[in-house]
Formats: sequence, structure tokens, C-alpha cells
Amino acid sequence: TDLVKSLQTVTRALCDTMVHLTSDLVIRNSDTAGTFFEKDVEGMLFTDLLTKEDQARFIMSLSRASQSNIPVCLPVTVHKQFTTSECHLVLVHRGNTELQYLVGIRTEKDNPIETQSLAVESRGKGAGITSAFGFGAMPGAVPEPPAIF
Repeated sequence: TDLVKSLQTVTRALCDTMVHLTSDLVIRNSDTAGTFFEKDVEGMLFTDLLTKEDQARFIMSLSRASQSNIPVCLPVTVHKQFTTSECHLVLVHRGNTELQYLVGIRTEKDNPIETQSLAVESRGKGAGITSAFGFGAMPGAVPEPPAIF
């Protein structure tokens, strides 16, 4: 409908990315979403990218958007490949089409995920840092951030 096309234009302008969801909440036609999520999300369940607490709120909000035909804004935490992000979602029900929902995503804050766990080992008088890969460091050394390839 014209309303859905207008909302899609607004969502594209105001959000970092947008995804289309089937009635089963599977991501389809994600365009630039792979860059946003730092991995390919085509065919994934959108709810798998949310915290457990946000999954139930997301489903209730989609239901509300479907029943009222009014977009719903929902704050959530999104899990990406290398970061988690505090985001606002704009949820639009597109009607009974194959791609039933439009989800606009705007990031408010990114938080890096620790990709390398560090263990502190005791070494006599001082403590040293040992990486998860078993490489040792000098006592009291500050670990370097993990390299991302």
C-alpha cells in the first residue's frame, strides 16, 4: 500500500538499516543488513539477534503493530558479530504479504564484545596475563586488544 511505501521511505532515511521479515520472523531481502550485523543474516530468525528479555517484547510489539496498523518503536539490545548495540526498532506491519514485517534499526550505542578471554595466573611475587591461546606475558603486563582479521 502507499502507507507502507511511505513508511519504508521514512525508515530508510532515519534508520541505520532495515530488514524485511516473513510471518515466521525470518530475515529476507536484507540488502545492507549484513554490514550492519557484521555477518550474513539472510535466512536467520530475527529474534536470534535479540536478548531473551527483548524477544518476548519484540513479539508482543509486532502483534500490536499488526493489530493497529500503526508502527511501533521498541528499544532493544541487538547481538552482532563483534558488538552488541543498544538500538531502537521501528516495526511496521506490511499486511498479509510474503514479507509481512518491515523492521527499521537505529543504533544508539555500540558495545564491543570481548573476543579473547584472558586468564590471570600467579607468578611468584607478581601476576601475569596469559591469553586464551596460551601465550604468556611479562608479570603485570597490560594485554593488547585482540586483532580482528
